[in-house]
Amino acid sequence: MSDLKKRKEVEVQGIGIIECPDCSLEADLILVSSDGVKFAAHAQNLERYSEGFPPATFNPVEADLQVVHLEEESSTVRLLLQYMHLKPQPDIEKISFTELEELANAVEKYLIFSAMMVCKLCMKAKVSIYPMHVLRYAVKHGYKDLADQAAAHMILRPSTEVKEFFGRNSQIFYIWSAYRDQWMVALPWIYTKDIQTLNLHKGGILECELWEPFRDGVRRDVECLPSQIARFDEVVSARIKINLEFCERCIERAHRWSATVKSKIGEVSPFSAYL
Repeated sequence: MSDLKKRKEVEVQGIGIIECPDCSLEADLILVSSDGVKFAAHAQNLERYSEGFPPATFNPVEADLQVVHLEEESSTVRLLLQYMHLKPQPDIEKISFTELEELANAVEKYLIFSAMMVCKLCMKAKVSIYPMHVLRYAVKHGYKDLADQAAAHMILRPSTEVKEFFGRNSQIFYIWSAYRDQWMVALPWIYTKDIQTLNLHKGGILECELWEPFRDGVRRDVECLPSQIARFDEVVSARIKINLEFCERCIERAHRWSATVKSKIGEVSPFSAYL
C-alpha cells in the first residue's frame, strides 16, 4: 500500500495531498489544481465516470503516484471529484455563480455526463441574472435552446456593455448584434408607435382616459421583463384586466396592438439561427 493510503495527508514538495473521504480505493494518481492544491484520485474511477480527463504522466518526485495538472481551481476540482464516485452528488444550487460557471464548463470539458444536465439546469435558473455568462456557456457547449433564452434577456442591454463583456472581435457579439437588429424593427411597435382607434368612443372622442395608463403599464411591464417581449400578448391580456375592463373600444384597440406586435415578433429569427 502506498504512503498516500497509510496517511490522511502526506507532504510532497511542501504541499499536502487531499485524500478522497470515505473511499476504499487506493489512490494511484494526483490531480493538481491551477492554484497548486493536490488531490488524491483513482484512475479507475476517472475512467468509469468521465471520458475527458487527460492521461496521467509519471513524476519521479511522487514515487508510485501519477500526476495530472489541471487548469481548474481547487474549488472546482473538489466538486468534480464528488462526481467520480457512486455516492450522492453535491448540491450545486448552494454554490456561488462563479463556482457554478466554472463547474459547468469543467464537466463539459471532461465529459462528466452525470453532471452535464444538472449544471445546465442550474445555469438556466440564473439566466435572468447573468444572461451574458449563460449565453457564453450555452454557445460554447452547443445548447441552442439555452442560448436563445439568454439572448432574449439581452435585447435591451446596451451594445457597449455586451461588446465589453465578449470583446470587440467576438463572434458571439456580432451574432448578438445581428439578432438584436431584428428586434430594433419590432420594438418601436411596443415603445413608440401607437395603434390608432378604429371606432370612436361615445360622444365621438378618439381616446378615453383609460388608454394612456393601460399603454404605459404594458410598456413598464415589458421593460422590467425583457424576456417577456416574446409573450407580449400575455402582458397585454393581464393589463386589460387591470386597466380596461369597462371599455370595449380600448379593449378592441389593445387586441389589435397585441396582434400587430405578435406579427412583428414572428418575423424575428432566434439567436441560434445565426450559429
